[in-house]
Amino acid sequence: MSSATCHRGNSRSGRAKVDDMMIRASIWINAIGLFGLASAIPGAAQGMMQHVDLTSPEMTSAEMTRAEVESLIASATSFQLADLSGKKLSGLLRA
Repeated sequence: MSSATCHRGNSRSGRAKVDDMMIRASIWINAIGLFGLASAIPGAAQGMMQHVDLTSPEMTSAEMTRAEVESLIASATSFQLADLSGKKLSGLLRA
C-alpha cells in the first residue's frame, strides 16, 4: 500500500471539512446575534418609562376613598360582586 493511500484513508474528505467550517461559522454568527439582541433589550425597556410622570395627579389620586373601597368590598356577595374595574385607585395606602 502506498503512503498516498494511507494518508487519504485517515483524512477526512474536503466536503466534511467544509461542513465543519460552516457549522462553526453559523454557531459564531448565532452567538454574536444573540449577544447583540440581549444587549439591546435593556436599553429599549428603559425608554418605555421616559415620558411617564409618576407624580402627576392621574398617578397619585383616586376616585374613591379607602373607606369607600373597603365598604364596597365588605358589602359584596357571591351574586353581587364588588366591581372596581376602570376605577382610579392610585395612592390608596394602608392607614
